[in-house]
Amino acid sequence: MNFLDRLFFQKFLEDGEEIVYVIHKHWWAVAQALIKLVALALVFPGMILWLYWHPMLAPILAIWVIYIVILFLQDFIDWFYDALLVSKSCVINIDWHGFFHSQAKRLNFENMEGVSYEIKGIIPTFFQFGDLKVTGANTELVLSMVPKVREWQKMVLAAKEEVAPKSEDAKQEQIDQLKSALQNLLAVTPESDPVSFNVKAHQVMVMKQKDIKKKK
Repeated sequence: MNFLDRLFFQKFLEDGEEIVYVIHKHWWAVAQALIKLVALALVFPGMILWLYWHPMLAPILAIWVIYIVILFLQDFIDWFYDALLVSKSCVINIDWHGFFHSQAKRLNFENMEGVSYEIKGIIPTFFQFGDLKVTGANTELVLSMVPKVREWQKMVLAAKEEVAPKSEDAKQEQIDQLKSALQNLLAVTPESDPVSFNVKAHQVMVMKQKDIKKKK
């Protein structure tokens, strides 16, 4: 994990939790934003000034260019912040909606049911990026435009399988402890019920007294 990933994603982690992988979107998302920036902030204003030159157009086009640059920055941050974080215990999906709105969903490896991917379209097939899906019982984490999505699928599954034996050992240890406790409980000989013992002794005394009276 590089410095930028540690700086921007540390706040989404629990205390003591470490990031193993950070999965970002493909660079094609940035390329699309850059093409839009060049077309709307350079080509379009240049054509307007060339065809309809007027001094009043300069401040209007300046505001327009600033607006397009802000949109590009938003698209760039969206590319960087929309990511899947793979820690040693879970997968975290970061969904960035704007400068003041971000969302994180967490899925522990113990509750993970599968990891799949989908590549759809000419450009995704050519550049080998697609949607990576991590599914659980009631949760689905999806990150679109993941580069080398097949490899990332294998790496997430490998991270899960690395944690799975430890979870199984912990469960087996709990079962063994429960079995040992039950065996110790069954091995203890129960004490006689003092009430029942006294009742039986009283009945014996009454029967003896009746026998003595009969003999008299």
